[in-house]
Amino acid sequence: GWDNGTAAMRQWLTARLGSNASMIRISDGSGMSRNNRVSARLFVQLLRTMYLDTKLRPTFVNSLAIGGVDGTLRKRFRPALAGSVHGKSGYINGVCTLSGYLIYRNADTTIAAAEDVASSADDHRVIAFSFLFNNIQPPVYVRKVRSVHEGLLRMIDRHTAPKPARLGG
Repeated sequence: GWDNGTAAMRQWLTARLGSNASMIRISDGSGMSRNNRVSARLFVQLLRTMYLDTKLRPTFVNSLAIGGVDGTLRKRFRPALAGSVHGKSGYINGVCTLSGYLIYRNADTTIAAAEDVASSADDHRVIAFSFLFNNIQPPVYVRKVRSVHEGLLRMIDRHTAPKPARLGG
């Protein structure tokens, strides 16, 4: 039942996040309860650990929708970020979320910020993100929040995208 799901989830999160997992409130194992509580910071920490785990990374990242390409993000992030945003969107009444990665392939360098996930072996620059918007109600609607998600990622992209190499020094 739900109790087993909650215990299994707590055990798995503790293995991934250590003592930080105690800050997550899990009401049931479905992940859909309004009583679940987690911060965007913890989502980013979890995304970081998943990306750095070379065994789990391919399956995990490939399970995410790709902006402008497929899944729930196929109509979003076009044209500028199509193919770069890998994420999971979520919605329940009054709550709209988006968490995942902004992945730059073949980046020359990595950024040392805590929210960045770098894999020099794969020569990628990867930025983990999590946007959790709560208490959405008119005159603010979900479509507007999704537009804000996209605007935030465009802003992150403007400030973090790998710059083309300059020729001639």
